Amino acid sequence: MSLLPKSKLGTWGFYLTVAFAVLFLLATTVNVMFIPAFAIFALGIAGVILNIIAFIKKDFSWLGVIIGVLVGAFVIFWVGGELLFPH
Repeated sequence: MSLLPKSKLGTWGFYLTVAFAVLFLLATTVNVMFIPAFAIFALGIAGVILNIIAFIKKDFSWLGVIIGVLVGAFVIFWVGGELLFPH
């Protein structure tokens, strides 16, 4: 079992997930937004979907799966919270 994904699909999913995390942290802490917030969350959702597809296609990478699950849960709870309790 390796740490990083072996397939192209898994690699794309992993790096989209990392890009989401970096852009989200920049947007919330430094207040720097290169792209709109919905596009940042679209990156996160696309990364999670690609990670799930790669996992189903037997690309079992430990780090990619754990990061994908954590970021996916964060995106789902964040968007759900924004929809249920808008400010």
